[in-house]
Amino acid sequence: MAAPRMRVGHLGNSDAGADLAAAMAGAGHAVEPLADTARAGDYDALILGTSASQLPRAIAAVEPVVRRGQIIIHTALSEGVQILDDLEVKGAVVMALSPVLSERWVITTHDELGETIAGLILGEAGIIGFPQTDAQRPITAARVEQARMLRALYDSAAADVARIVAEDVHDVPGTPSTDGVIHGYRAIEEPGLRRAYLEYARRVGEVYHREDLEMWALQEETQ
Repeated sequence: MAAPRMRVGHLGNSDAGADLAAAMAGAGHAVEPLADTARAGDYDALILGTSASQLPRAIAAVEPVVRRGQIIIHTALSEGVQILDDLEVKGAVVMALSPVLSERWVITTHDELGETIAGLILGEAGIIGFPQTDAQRPITAARVEQARMLRALYDSAAADVARIVAEDVHDVPGTPSTDGVIHGYRAIEEPGLRRAYLEYARRVGEVYHREDLEMWALQEETQ
């Protein structure tokens, strides 16, 4: 049996919030922007799709009109469900749903009812959810942002290679060699890139137990 269709208010402009709003709309729910927070109580469910820093303000804005049985979802990966406690005590079913990959989302709830509803919301959109505690979410968020930053830096470096070879570059084959890294460093003149290059080298050495590379980078950093 299909889950009941809901009227959903969407507040905020984060990518995660927009993704959840689109997923719920695609599953047949009536999703609309929440233009007036004074009317937040009119909806069956609310998506608080803001950044972590803006989330307390969004919660405070809707708290006066939140009602018993209403579903309240926030999508900030670095925050857990406890930040929604002021809404839960009013009888709302609260949850934190946040993407790690496009089809793998973190679920954090207070109870089995919230977990069941969260699973239904994600499942009908073809998303796989997995549970995490409030304490686990911040480091997960840090790892996700780290991956995004490294991907952005890779894309920039690959674009530089593409300009050299005059064609698109989708992958740069091979693994970094200590000798190659050292010689590459000597060719870099931009101070900011030199600092970042050493940080990359030290981290690669640390993660992959390349002690020669790690020690070289540490020595260069202290000079």
